[in-house]
Amino acid sequence: MSENGFIFISEGLNLWYGKTQALKDVSVSIEKQKVTSIIGPSGCGKSTFLKVLNRMVDLVPIVRYSGNVIFHGQDIFSEKINLVNLRTMVGMVFQKPNPFPKSIYDNVAFGPRIHGKKKKAELDELVEKSLRQVALWEEVKDRLHDSGLGLSGGQQQRLCIARTLANEPEAILMDEPTSALDPTATLRIEDLIRTLRKQYHIIIVTHNMQQAARVSDHTLFFLSGELVEAGETETMFTNPKDQRTEDYITGRFG
Repeated sequence: MSENGFIFISEGLNLWYGKTQALKDVSVSIEKQKVTSIIGPSGCGKSTFLKVLNRMVDLVPIVRYSGNVIFHGQDIFSEKINLVNLRTMVGMVFQKPNPFPKSIYDNVAFGPRIHGKKKKAELDELVEKSLRQVALWEEVKDRLHDSGLGLSGGQQQRLCIARTLANEPEAILMDEPTSALDPTATLRIEDLIRTLRKQYHIIIVTHNMQQAARVSDHTLFFLSGELVEAGETETMFTNPKDQRTEDYITGRFG
């Protein structure tokens, strides 16, 4: 399959936690410059699939997998893959905001410093750019040296997204990024996702059907470790091909 037009191509992906199989023969191509949402009931494999894409799933000691995931023409399971580079290019935003116990400035500058950027002027510019991208600069520009832990939940999540953007990734993975936020903060993050999609490939796990419909171009529906259906969000929500998809979207289970 050609990589043109796709950021990730999964081919026959299987994954086990010990003896429990969490992903079953998942083959799917994820388009570039799109927001792709992953939906399905709890325990269906959606967060596992997301964490495969930058191999965060490797942090689980009993995990093993088979199949391929192609990124930039290379299988990410290859021994030649540099995991630090992969996780820089494919950033992750987690369910609960997790700012470091550092200043707002140092949270955003953390990754660039690790990657060798030391000049203050360069870091200043990158911190401001990243905070502006998440619409946080005007709110924090006068307290950059205050702790990131002093921000509200919604601000903390935007700070974490800014921290990811500062590494200049190509793709951003978001694992239920608004589930711990109030409705107002949730809408701000959704607006942010719509803005960021112009520059980044975004893949978001969400348990919220309305959110998937609002923010995503494409949707993947997982059930019991299987990819049941993948397609354009509007089509899937209005005319799903699989009865199981319709049953889930209409609330008959999940």
